[in-house]
Amino acid sequence: MPDHPPSDPPDPFPPADASPWAPPSAVVADVVPTGRRRLVLATPGQRLAGYLVDTLLGNVAAFVGVVPAGIVMVLAEVQDEILAALVVYGGAGLASILWLALQAWLLARDGATVGKRLVRTRIVRADGSRASVARSFWVRLVLFNFVVGVVGVFTFFLGSLVLVVVDGLMVFSRHRRTLKDRWADTVVVQA
Repeated sequence: MPDHPPSDPPDPFPPADASPWAPPSAVVADVVPTGRRRLVLATPGQRLAGYLVDTLLGNVAAFVGVVPAGIVMVLAEVQDEILAALVVYGGAGLASILWLALQAWLLARDGATVGKRLVRTRIVRADGSRASVARSFWVRLVLFNFVVGVVGVFTFFLGSLVLVVVDGLMVFSRHRRTLKDRWADTVVVQA
């Protein structure tokens, strides 16, 4: 047995300066973000309050759309029930679309819906960078609610209830990320 320790095997990846064909290297100091403030997760209470405000105002918007449609229907003396339903639901639908357009615009501009602005929270990417409208509006709001609706249709709304309750309870997890946060790779932080 030899007295010396076994030697290390040769390094399969020699240093970059060992090869004449290695690319040049440089230190780039501006890549490191400077001055970025620490993000604080929104509390479950803030998230619940923001959700309730958005839901309440969305329902008020739909109701506000129904009132003029109902007035038009009464003034025009519409007797056809199908036409009456189309007018009323059309008014509610138009008002809801306008409400969603406002929410999308606010998300694009500030990263926060009306409810989130009132409780001083906003949506950012999980790494702290700005969340795109595709993530904050289309995935978090539209896709999630579409999935809830589809699940509800196929499970007689029991699945929708479970999905919404589980999503809400996930606010109490360590990272306070709900299903829609995980799908969109976002997190809600204090503004």
